[in-house]
Amino acid sequence: MHKEFSDEKMQLLTGQIFIGQGILVAFQLGLFSLLLNKPLQIQDIATKLRLSSRAAQSIVSCASAFGFIEFKIQKYKLTLLGESFFSPKSKDYYGDVLNLFIKENEIMNFSNIKKAILTNKSLANKGRPLFEQQSSISNTKKFISALHQKAIKPAFFWTKKYPLNKNKKIIDIGGGSGIHSIAACLTNSQLTGIVCERKKVTLTTKKYINDFNLNSRISVKQIDMWKDNFPRGDIYFFGDIFHDWDEKKCFLLAKKSFELLPKNGKIILHEMLFNNDKTGPLLTSAYNIKMMSWTEGQQYSKIEITKLLKKAGFKKIIILKALGNWSLIIGTKK
Repeated sequence: MHKEFSDEKMQLLTGQIFIGQGILVAFQLGLFSLLLNKPLQIQDIATKLRLSSRAAQSIVSCASAFGFIEFKIQKYKLTLLGESFFSPKSKDYYGDVLNLFIKENEIMNFSNIKKAILTNKSLANKGRPLFEQQSSISNTKKFISALHQKAIKPAFFWTKKYPLNKNKKIIDIGGGSGIHSIAACLTNSQLTGIVCERKKVTLTTKKYINDFNLNSRISVKQIDMWKDNFPRGDIYFFGDIFHDWDEKKCFLLAKKSFELLPKNGKIILHEMLFNNDKTGPLLTSAYNIKMMSWTEGQQYSKIEITKLLKKAGFKKIIILKALGNWSLIIGTKK
């Protein structure tokens, strides 16, 4: 007998496309900034945003359904969740991440995602190597700021969960703002670090390190990670790096790290991983579609990343659950 299914999954599929766009529009129009000041009735929201009541209600309802806004005493106000992610004063502020998504929408529309899948080529960099193009979004302060905001919570989570008290120096390859090294050093008083980045990014990296008063413990080194030698340390850390590249290039990074590490030194990866048959999780699948449009890489499965590190020489591979959908992959040189 044919099983009957609810159409809820299909409704969610199509609905999520619009809910995300609606919240991005609400953010860009200033809805969340407006409600940071005080609760407002819908007509006041419409007037201040120069919208019709119908249009204002559409974005307010969208943000409310997602849990960012609530209705109390005939007025709309931000929830604690909304304040956490939309107040520029909050340590969890997500504004630069959302601005990046708005910018990326110029590239990651249906047509371009389809082209990327059909051609197996990223369209974001116009045929040039990843991160090389001077005008690339990835070379801007706003891009680094967005990655910083996205990584703060995960960085402090894993550095508190996984002990580094026996290590001396973390080498953060392609570290962006350096937030993972910053979190590691703040959590482990004996640790020092070097953040390795492209020339276009190093000044921005130094600013973040200075903001956390860690100039005496974390330095910044300009490198080309494919051509230059890595500085020596007993940890090589790659945060959201392997998913940018194909397996051959990821192997080169892992092998390069292995050869420089001392005995019992570690490589640590922070990535969203697929399960072994690549049927999920959902957020990893979504991230993987983004990588198709943006990079040369993909989200790897647990078994793929384990095999890659073992091939590079690492003998003991462990995978730990980190914050949310993130995983921490640790390989030790024996």
